[in-house]
Amino acid sequence: MIFIFDDKDEPADIFADIPSEKPLAPGQMPTGTTPLAVGASGVILESAPFGKKRVVIGLVALLLVGGGAAAAFLTLSGKGEPTPVVPAATQPETQPEPIPEPQPQPEPEPTPAPADETDSDRDGLSDAQEVSLGTDPANVDSDDDGLSDREEVQTYQTDPLNPDTDGDTFKDGAEVKNLYDPKGDGRLGEIPTAR
Repeated sequence: MIFIFDDKDEPADIFADIPSEKPLAPGQMPTGTTPLAVGASGVILESAPFGKKRVVIGLVALLLVGGGAAAAFLTLSGKGEPTPVVPAATQPETQPEPIPEPQPQPEPEPTPAPADETDSDRDGLSDAQEVSLGTDPANVDSDDDGLSDREEVQTYQTDPLNPDTDGDTFKDGAEVKNLYDPKGDGRLGEIPTAR
Protein backbone atom coordinates (compact mmCIF):
# COMPACT_ATOMS: atom_id res chain seq x y z
CA MET A 1 0.00 0.00 0.00
CA ILE A 2 1.33 3.41 -0.89
CA PHE A 3 0.49 6.60 0.99
CA ILE A 4 0.83 9.92 -0.68
CA PHE A 5 1.44 12.87 1.59
CA ASP A 6 1.40 16.51 0.63
CA ASP A 7 3.34 19.24 2.26
CA LYS A 8 1.10 19.38 5.29
CA ASP A 9 1.40 15.60 6.00
CA GLU A 10 -2.29 14.98 5.32
CA PRO A 11 -3.39 11.89 3.41
CA ALA A 12 -4.70 12.35 -0.12
CA ASP A 13 -8.44 12.06 -0.80
CA ILE A 14 -8.86 8.85 -2.80
CA PHE A 15 -12.46 9.73 -3.71
CA ALA A 16 -11.54 13.08 -5.24
CA ASP A 17 -11.95 11.83 -8.82
CA ILE A 18 -15.48 10.40 -8.25
CA PRO A 19 -18.27 12.83 -9.09
CA SER A 20 -20.52 13.48 -6.12
CA GLU A 21 -24.24 12.81 -6.36
CA LYS A 22 -27.10 14.36 -4.57
CA PRO A 23 -28.89 12.27 -1.95
CA LEU A 24 -31.84 10.25 -3.29
CA ALA A 25 -35.39 11.15 -2.36
CA PRO A 26 -37.55 8.37 -0.76
CA GLY A 27 -38.73 5.91 -3.45
CA GLN A 28 -36.23 7.34 -6.03
CA MET A 29 -33.98 4.81 -7.83
CA PRO A 30 -30.34 5.59 -8.72
CA THR A 31 -29.81 6.26 -12.40
CA GLY A 32 -28.72 3.27 -14.52
CA THR A 33 -30.30 0.59 -12.27
CA THR A 34 -33.04 -1.90 -13.11
CA PRO A 35 -36.12 -1.76 -10.85
CA LEU A 36 -36.72 -4.93 -8.75
CA ALA A 37 -40.13 -6.49 -8.11
CA VAL A 38 -40.63 -8.24 -4.79
CA GLY A 39 -43.47 -10.76 -4.43
CA ALA A 40 -45.78 -11.20 -1.45
CA SER A 41 -43.49 -13.89 0.03
CA GLY A 42 -40.48 -11.55 -0.12
CA VAL A 43 -38.88 -13.30 -3.11
CA ILE A 44 -37.35 -11.07 -5.79
CA LEU A 45 -39.36 -11.65 -8.94
CA GLU A 46 -37.33 -9.57 -11.33
CA SER A 47 -33.72 -8.62 -11.33
CA ALA A 48 -31.03 -7.87 -13.77
CA PRO A 49 -29.36 -11.34 -13.95
CA PHE A 50 -32.60 -13.41 -13.65
CA GLY A 51 -35.83 -13.24 -15.62
CA LYS A 52 -39.35 -13.73 -14.34
CA LYS A 53 -39.59 -17.22 -15.84
CA ARG A 54 -36.45 -18.43 -14.07
CA VAL A 55 -37.68 -17.19 -10.72
CA VAL A 56 -41.13 -18.79 -11.14
CA ILE A 57 -39.59 -22.09 -12.33
CA GLY A 58 -37.24 -22.05 -9.31
CA LEU A 59 -40.13 -21.47 -6.91
CA VAL A 60 -42.19 -24.29 -8.44
CA ALA A 61 -39.20 -26.65 -8.25
CA LEU A 62 -38.61 -25.66 -4.64
CA LEU A 63 -42.27 -26.35 -3.75
CA LEU A 64 -42.20 -29.75 -5.48
CA VAL A 65 -39.02 -30.85 -3.73
CA GLY A 66 -40.27 -29.63 -0.33
CA GLY A 67 -43.67 -31.28 -0.79
CA GLY A 68 -42.07 -34.56 -1.84
CA ALA A 69 -39.80 -34.52 1.20
CA ALA A 70 -42.75 -33.83 3.52
CA ALA A 71 -44.80 -36.66 1.96
CA ALA A 72 -41.88 -39.08 2.31
CA PHE A 73 -41.41 -38.12 5.97
CA LEU A 74 -45.09 -38.60 6.80
CA THR A 75 -45.21 -41.95 4.99
CA LEU A 76 -42.10 -43.28 6.72
CA SER A 77 -43.23 -42.10 10.13
CA GLY A 78 -46.61 -43.82 9.68
CA LYS A 79 -48.60 -40.64 10.08
CA GLY A 80 -49.39 -40.34 6.38
CA GLU A 81 -51.90 -43.18 6.45
CA PRO A 82 -55.44 -42.00 7.01
CA THR A 83 -57.42 -43.52 9.84
CA PRO A 84 -60.40 -45.45 8.48
CA VAL A 85 -63.69 -43.88 9.44
CA VAL A 86 -66.53 -46.26 10.19
CA PRO A 87 -69.94 -44.76 9.62
CA ALA A 88 -71.94 -44.31 12.80
CA ALA A 89 -74.80 -46.47 11.49
CA THR A 90 -72.61 -49.60 11.21
CA GLN A 91 -71.05 -49.34 14.64
CA PRO A 92 -72.73 -51.65 17.15
CA GLU A 93 -74.29 -49.87 20.04
CA THR A 94 -73.19 -51.69 23.16
CA GLN A 95 -73.56 -50.64 26.71
CA PRO A 96 -70.85 -51.78 29.08
CA GLU A 97 -72.14 -54.35 31.49
CA PRO A 98 -72.08 -53.18 35.08
CA ILE A 99 -69.53 -54.96 37.20
CA PRO A 100 -71.23 -56.61 40.16
CA GLU A 101 -69.94 -55.58 43.53
CA PRO A 102 -68.18 -58.41 45.34
CA GLN A 103 -70.11 -59.85 48.23
CA PRO A 104 -68.13 -60.36 51.42
CA GLN A 105 -67.51 -64.00 52.16
CA PRO A 106 -68.54 -65.10 55.64
CA GLU A 107 -65.68 -66.50 57.66
CA PRO A 108 -66.00 -70.24 58.15
CA GLU A 109 -66.75 -71.30 61.64
CA PRO A 110 -64.08 -73.48 63.19
CA THR A 111 -65.07 -77.08 63.17
CA PRO A 112 -64.55 -78.69 66.54
CA ALA A 113 -62.44 -81.81 66.40
CA PRO A 114 -64.38 -84.97 67.01
CA ALA A 115 -63.87 -86.47 70.44
CA ASP A 116 -61.98 -89.44 68.96
CA GLU A 117 -59.47 -87.13 67.19
CA THR A 118 -58.53 -85.04 70.21
CA ASP A 119 -54.83 -85.34 71.05
CA SER A 120 -54.36 -83.81 74.49
CA ASP A 121 -50.59 -84.45 74.73
CA ARG A 122 -49.97 -83.74 71.00
CA ASP A 123 -47.83 -86.80 70.51
CA GLY A 124 -49.55 -87.87 67.28
CA LEU A 125 -51.92 -90.40 68.81
CA SER A 126 -55.51 -89.38 69.53
CA ASP A 127 -56.81 -89.68 73.07
CA ALA A 128 -59.11 -92.51 71.92
CA GLN A 129 -56.11 -94.43 70.49
CA GLU A 130 -54.12 -93.92 73.71
CA VAL A 131 -57.04 -95.16 75.83
CA SER A 132 -57.30 -98.29 73.66
CA LEU A 133 -53.50 -98.86 74.00
CA GLY A 134 -53.55 -98.20 77.73
CA THR A 135 -51.14 -95.22 77.47
CA ASP A 136 -51.62 -91.86 79.19
CA PRO A 137 -53.41 -89.34 76.86
CA ALA A 138 -51.84 -86.49 78.86
CA ASN A 139 -48.22 -87.80 78.63
CA VAL A 140 -46.17 -87.87 75.41
CA ASP A 141 -43.94 -90.73 76.61
CA SER A 142 -46.02 -92.96 78.88
CA ASP A 143 -43.19 -95.41 79.75
CA ASP A 144 -40.46 -92.71 79.97
CA ASP A 145 -38.02 -94.55 77.66
CA GLY A 146 -37.11 -91.58 75.40
CA LEU A 147 -39.49 -92.47 72.55
CA SER A 148 -42.94 -90.88 72.22
CA ASP A 149 -45.96 -93.13 72.33
CA ARG A 150 -46.55 -92.51 68.59
CA GLU A 151 -42.91 -93.43 67.69
CA GLU A 152 -43.21 -96.67 69.66
CA VAL A 153 -46.54 -97.63 68.09
CA GLN A 154 -46.20 -96.38 64.49
CA THR A 155 -42.44 -96.30 63.76
CA TYR A 156 -40.52 -98.89 65.82
CA GLN A 157 -43.42 -101.22 66.80
CA THR A 158 -42.20 -101.37 70.41
CA ASP A 159 -44.28 -101.54 73.58
CA PRO A 160 -45.28 -98.00 74.65
CA LEU A 161 -45.82 -99.27 78.23
CA ASN A 162 -42.44 -101.05 78.59
CA PRO A 163 -39.26 -98.91 78.60
CA ASP A 164 -37.08 -101.91 77.51
CA THR A 165 -39.08 -103.87 74.93
CA ASP A 166 -36.35 -106.47 74.18
CA GLY A 167 -35.25 -106.82 77.86
CA ASP A 168 -31.54 -106.21 77.26
CA THR A 169 -31.30 -103.58 80.05
CA PHE A 170 -31.09 -100.69 77.57
CA LYS A 171 -34.11 -98.39 77.24
CA ASP A 172 -35.80 -98.31 73.82
CA GLY A 173 -34.92 -94.59 73.28
CA ALA A 174 -31.20 -95.17 74.06
CA GLU A 175 -31.03 -98.08 71.62
CA VAL A 176 -32.64 -96.03 68.81
CA LYS A 177 -30.32 -93.09 69.55
CA ASN A 178 -27.29 -95.39 69.13
CA LEU A 179 -28.84 -97.05 66.05
CA TYR A 180 -29.57 -100.38 67.73
CA ASP A 181 -32.82 -102.28 67.26
CA PRO A 182 -35.00 -101.78 70.37
CA LYS A 183 -36.93 -105.02 69.63
CA GLY A 184 -33.98 -107.39 69.59
CA ASP A 185 -30.34 -107.98 68.63
CA GLY A 186 -28.59 -106.05 65.87
CA ARG A 187 -28.59 -102.59 64.50
CA LEU A 188 -31.48 -100.57 63.05
CA GLY A 189 -32.05 -101.25 59.37
CA GLU A 190 -30.27 -104.66 59.33
CA ILE A 191 -32.12 -107.62 58.05
CA PRO A 192 -32.04 -110.31 60.73
CA THR A 193 -30.23 -113.46 59.72
CA ALA A 194 -31.63 -116.90 60.34
CA ARG A 195 -29.97 -118.86 63.18
